[in-house]
Amino acid sequence: MAFAVPWLNVVKIDDSGWRHTEPRVAMYAVVAAACVFLAWWGVREARRAIVNFGVAAFALTVMWFYFSDIMGKLDRSLGLIVLGALFLAGGWALEKTRRRMVASIAEVSA
Repeated sequence: MAFAVPWLNVVKIDDSGWRHTEPRVAMYAVVAAACVFLAWWGVREARRAIVNFGVAAFALTVMWFYFSDIMGKLDRSLGLIVLGALFLAGGWALEKTRRRMVASIAEVSA
């Protein structure tokens, strides 16, 4: 993943002539896919810590994408409302999925 991420940036030149890079949506997809792979690998190896790390990294990737791409395109109050809904629904879904994965590890170990 670290090998591919630098090529997933786009170089932009603003009005003053300064060059800066911005991540493409594909960068977030690659990082999220690596997090999902990490969680899957943790289930396969029966390691709770790897599953927890993969789920936490996935949540951080979603937050990173939201704050860097989505929040700037929305009005501030609408962005915060959507952020709250995303945190509530996404956190609930992630925790439910994480508990199911950890429970499957416990079943295999027993």
